[in-house]
Amino acid sequence: MMLRAVGLAVTILALVATGCAGSGPTANAPDPTSATSVASPGSSAPPSSAAPPEPLSKDAYQKLLTSSERTVRKALD
Repeated sequence: MMLRAVGLAVTILALVATGCAGSGPTANAPDPTSATSVASPGSSAPPSSAAPPEPLSKDAYQKLLTSSERTVRKALD
């Protein structure tokens, strides 16, 4: 029972960390070393058309959570 609680806690922390990783102010910033991110003088860079991902449904989230829990459980076993 304790192992299951630890596995679930690790899974939840991993999901939270993954969800928070892309939400910072520089998450969609272009790579400054990339040649395509530098606009030539007198031109403007095209606007970013990347839409945010759709939120997961309750069933899809549960499948993701269950899958993550199984993966963590295998690693801990």
